[in-house]
Amino acid sequence: MSPISVALVDDHPLMLAGLTEILRKQPAFAVAATGSSAEEALEIGLRLAPDVFIVDLIMPGNMFDTISKLVEKIRTKILVFTAMTGSDYAVRALNAGASGYVLKGSSAKELIQAIATVHRGDMFITPAFACKVIEELKIASLRKVTGTEVKLSIREGQIIRMLLRGFTNRQIA
Repeated sequence: MSPISVALVDDHPLMLAGLTEILRKQPAFAVAATGSSAEEALEIGLRLAPDVFIVDLIMPGNMFDTISKLVEKIRTKILVFTAMTGSDYAVRALNAGASGYVLKGSSAKELIQAIATVHRGDMFITPAFACKVIEELKIASLRKVTGTEVKLSIREGQIIRMLLRGFTNRQIA
């Protein structure tokens, strides 16, 4: 079986070098390319179409748009590897098309597991962070449901205005 081709994009040279070294020691992976910006990620993706792309979110360029473009154009698996612990970032990355979200505080073993998982077509989220992400997804879903315009009858509008002014049920009736 041929190794999984992996491209890495991070704007911190030391992080990029460390990730590259970790993956090169794994026979299951082949580092295809590295980059340091969203623009370079898109160029690498279009030129090499790696099996898995490991990207940081906060770097020069709009990484969320780049994730969407890469998934659409080359159907690669995107694994976000970032220090951003806000669940809103994770939800936004997943909605853009990322297949996984791993926090930079994770172990090398967890990152390797995440790469293999997304390559198989499954989703991976750092286990300690997954509950926060699921909660954010629930809230986002509720926002969509409640965000739709509610049309009230004239009488329902009158009742709500009276309730807001402190009228009792008896007074409203």
